[in-house]
Amino acid sequence: MIKKFALISPLFIFCLSSFDFDTSQLLDRFEFNKAFYGPFDGSEEEMEMDFNYRYNGIMHFKKVYEIAEYRYNGMSYARSYTDYHDLEPKDRIYGSITFYPGLFNNFNNFDITFRIITDETYEVLYNTSLTVYKKTPMIMEPFLDGKTIYTSVNNIFCIPRGETKNEIFNFSKIDDSFPNKEYYELDISNQIITYDCSKTFTYKNAYLCFYDSMNIFNGFRKDSSGLVKFPLSITQNGKTLSFAFSGEQYVNPHTLIMNTKKTKNATVKTSRVYLPVGKKDELEGQIFFIRILEAGVNKSTIEYNLTYYSTNNLFGYCHNSDYCVKGGNAN
Repeated sequence: MIKKFALISPLFIFCLSSFDFDTSQLLDRFEFNKAFYGPFDGSEEEMEMDFNYRYNGIMHFKKVYEIAEYRYNGMSYARSYTDYHDLEPKDRIYGSITFYPGLFNNFNNFDITFRIITDETYEVLYNTSLTVYKKTPMIMEPFLDGKTIYTSVNNIFCIPRGETKNEIFNFSKIDDSFPNKEYYELDISNQIITYDCSKTFTYKNAYLCFYDSMNIFNGFRKDSSGLVKFPLSITQNGKTLSFAFSGEQYVNPHTLIMNTKKTKNATVKTSRVYLPVGKKDELEGQIFFIRILEAGVNKSTIEYNLTYYSTNNLFGYCHNSDYCVKGGNAN
């Protein structure tokens, strides 16, 4: 393992002079394994970034070291070095460089240059640069914005390879209404988001929300504005994000009135969200909305509306329901 040490300007404001490097290089000499980091939020004072490469050249080099330089607007704020080592054909080199995101807490981005140098001739054996961005939360409102694809500035980065990867949300498969043919329960199975990212999707909270001014969901907790929030879970399968209700509530099997607590009128435990019998006309055309907080690596916010429509009642009045009870005299 190559040891490293760091040299940082004490005030972080002095411009360090650049080495006079020979920029001739053969990049195909080096085969790097991918080691991605980021995005960072500026609170980390320092962190170690590993590198791992195979040298495929035919020449022998002595007094080789790796260096990472951190710059903003052309000013060098810090450099990190490794100790000297020899480099032979087919060598596999493992090491680490100290990364200083805390230096750039007031900046949205900065540049990193990674070099492999031989101190015998000051020849640059490998040289790559990239721009690294801080976490940049996005506000995604696909129907309101008229957009279906949101792309982050960058998601993660690999210094030796000079590579960054974006975080992409694609909403082209979502619908702006529920797929309910019958007035019976809320169904969000048609809400599919495509997530393209090198890291697993994470989120803090997800809800289906509704301003219940008509007191349809009285058994649920509401805030002062009448907002009801039904908790959702989000499952990732490859690049596909899908939704399911995750709360636990109780339902009356006859009236479909629900309550977050078990009562004498709501006894059946369920994670589904049913709709009270006889409220179809009141709910028709009403707006619900999905809200996801701290979504993805950039901790973004997602919010979009869903309109409720149904063609028929499952239970209810006989003129607009699949099932009803008719009264009359027995013959």
